[in-house]
Amino acid sequence: MTVPHTPDPLAAWRRALTEADRIFAATPPLEAPVDGCTHCYPESELHLLGGDPDAVPDDLLGCFMREVPSHWDPDQYSVLWRRLMPRALRHWGPDGEAVDPAAEIGHLGADGAGFAHWPEPERAVTLRAFGALLGIALTDGGAAGDITGLLEGIAHATGDLDPWLAHISGLSGPGTDAGLVRLAFDWATDLLWDEFRFSWWYDGDPRTIATWLPAQRPRVAAFAAAHPRVQDSQGHLGRPRRPHRGRPQPVALPARLRQVPETAPSAGRTRPCGKRPVRARRAWHAHPAYGAAGPPACGLARSPRRAGRHAGVAPTQNSLPSGSAITT
Repeated sequence: MTVPHTPDPLAAWRRALTEADRIFAATPPLEAPVDGCTHCYPESELHLLGGDPDAVPDDLLGCFMREVPSHWDPDQYSVLWRRLMPRALRHWGPDGEAVDPAAEIGHLGADGAGFAHWPEPERAVTLRAFGALLGIALTDGGAAGDITGLLEGIAHATGDLDPWLAHISGLSGPGTDAGLVRLAFDWATDLLWDEFRFSWWYDGDPRTIATWLPAQRPRVAAFAAAHPRVQDSQGHLGRPRRPHRGRPQPVALPARLRQVPETAPSAGRTRPCGKRPVRARRAWHAHPAYGAAGPPACGLARSPRRAGRHAGVAPTQNSLPSGSAITT
């Protein structure tokens, strides 16, 4: 599977939508009324799903995409998805209303709509749209979880994550660099604390991420060098191979960096979230879970959940092969 490179994700997204409208318009109609779960859907809604795709209400479209495949006739399910695919793509896009598209996209997988067996033109335009969606997610300043969910859903639909990791690694630009750094730090922190799990890619192997992360270190280091005012980006780039006994040292941010910070001088350092500056480490939010020693040396543990990790509890060594974490 080859993922097309998208130097301008938004422009590539618009082109993919136009092409999807043309290609999926040729999808054959259903040969029989929609056979779905009549406990969940009245006959009137099943009739709408089998009719003009543009006439399907948005709420019904969302219900169909979120519904488990077992509620539909196996022979019709793939055809329903193909007929509704242009609408689904817009639903997942930057102007859509999808809250968590990972599970919906995952229904295209082998245990659902069988995306791998769709006609080649339909698969090709969908892959282009997915590549553009990932580029947009990487550059829009959203949380790392938004990117990981989208990646996992697409991996489950297409059966492979490696091409998509290669795709986002090949994107460039200031916004892309910040997004990739957020993603790398989020994944590497979870691996360090032995908390990494795939939520939506059910066949996923964490070693895929463990193999990909070390290759991103030069880019993370270059980002830190270009933006030294991001708190801890210079001083805490490395991840320890073995956490110090009794003193966990998770890697520092910018895991929550929303945008590339301004480089103009100011009185204080920029917080990782890119909002207001702080003048001293005591400005960090206090929480009882930090204990008498105060917050950790890096700015990672803000929330009570993460702060609890620093209350005298040493982390467990993750299951990565020796040297596979991002290290100095």
